[in-house]
Amino acid sequence: MKSKTHFLQDLNLNSILEPADPTDKNYCATKIVGTIGPACQAVDKQVAMLEAGMSAARFDLTWGPIEYHRRSLDNLQTAMKQTRRLCAIMLDTLGREVMIRRPFRIEADGWPNQAGQEINVKMGQTLTLTTRDIECTDTLLPVTYPKFAGMMEAGDTLYVGRYLVSGADSASLYLEVIEVLDGCDVVCIAKNEAVLDGLLTVFHVERSSDELLNLQNDLPLLSDYDKECIISLAADYEIDFISLSYTRSIDDILEARTFLDAVGLTNTKIFAKLESRQSLLNFKGILNEADGIIISRYCMKGDAYVGVPMPAQELSACTSSAVQLMHGHTVSISASVHAYPSCCACYLSGWHDTCFGCQMVDGATYVWFLL
Repeated sequence: MKSKTHFLQDLNLNSILEPADPTDKNYCATKIVGTIGPACQAVDKQVAMLEAGMSAARFDLTWGPIEYHRRSLDNLQTAMKQTRRLCAIMLDTLGREVMIRRPFRIEADGWPNQAGQEINVKMGQTLTLTTRDIECTDTLLPVTYPKFAGMMEAGDTLYVGRYLVSGADSASLYLEVIEVLDGCDVVCIAKNEAVLDGLLTVFHVERSSDELLNLQNDLPLLSDYDKECIISLAADYEIDFISLSYTRSIDDILEARTFLDAVGLTNTKIFAKLESRQSLLNFKGILNEADGIIISRYCMKGDAYVGVPMPAQELSACTSSAVQLMHGHTVSISASVHAYPSCCACYLSGWHDTCFGCQMVDGATYVWFLL
């Protein structure tokens, strides 16, 4: 059901952050993007979110079958009709995500569930991440990337955690690589206690704080599942934004633009999602080509930031430098503040001089700024 209007005078993305009435002095330029998951898939929940001020709905292709997201989008269309409020649609891609391969069951609502498979890890315990096609156990974790072991060296730090956690909770595990065996097994020692549950993702923490020393995985920018979902969903719904996960360089933006144009999504805007040090090193080029920037997963544990790892004392300097470059651009900050609001507050402190203000809400939520 395509219900969006196409008679807007200006398709410039920054125009959504400007008041229709230039004399309106109470206009709030900060927009809220809500992630539609199992807790808010129902029509009444989305009605409440729209009435509370949600401007865009994010659908995360990393987790959940296409049928689930289609049902969520159908409910959003109904909610928009009931509230008479338009809501933008953002698809967040899977991209280059590396995950732990574990079985799951599909619930009645279509949502995949891994409850009952929790892994309790003790500090000092030995675990092995492997590329072998085996079942997951408490000490043997199969990864989805076949070349994973070839990227590792003894002494490297790995982060394993539930998808979208803060990096500072019980579902966050930090590992030190001890050795790599037979080109497929990465033997590690746990640096903290953790209870691993849900969809588990893996990050390889950069070895250097000043340059890029890690090998980067060669997974495609858009997975086959990403492409399938984008093409299928765009046939029935107006896709306003693509959140391009693991954007590394300007070439990624150009590749995504070429794909979107080829499937008829010439008006769909691209938000480059920055989740690695490589993206920071290529930041200016990405900024110049992307329609918007998403700063993702800047949540802290100790001296490491999940996604874009760096010492805590460098965070404000990094964000201040980014702010100076991003004036006139649309910026989105993702935050998971349900359990650890202090982590997000620490990150957002770097933006307080230039932002209009931010209303944080529970769960994985995005806020937009015009800088």
